[in-house]
Amino acid sequence: MNENCTDFAFVGANVWQLVEAQAGIFNEQVNGTNPAEYLFQTAASNNITVIRMFAEGTTNNLTLQTGPHSYNQSALKALDQTVAMAGKHGIKLTLILGDTWGTPESIARFASWSNTSVHNFFLDSQAINLYKVCLRIAV
Repeated sequence: MNENCTDFAFVGANVWQLVEAQAGIFNEQVNGTNPAEYLFQTAASNNITVIRMFAEGTTNNLTLQTGPHSYNQSALKALDQTVAMAGKHGIKLTLILGDTWGTPESIARFASWSNTSVHNFFLDSQAINLYKVCLRIAV
């Protein structure tokens, strides 16, 4: 559904480390262009209208949260720039803000901050609240 609550057809893609690319973590360029900008240009030219992306850090170099209620301003800035860039190219985003794969900002991290196991994440109100705070900060 789109912003008007009506169905829409789309062509999508899945991308990880897009925020890291925008932040310059890889120090690479594609055809003289920032890799995030190049990705959005290429996606738009290929009629890709929705991208599912990790908004969370997938490496320790660029996590949104460095600890409970402690935020990485560089990561938030790169996320803001990435979202703006997507909008500039007419691409909608589905943001992943936590996963179960063990990346630096997986639910295991939120569980550890509340002194519970990852298996109890969905039952632990403190872990859930830490995750919700991250959601409010990121979006």
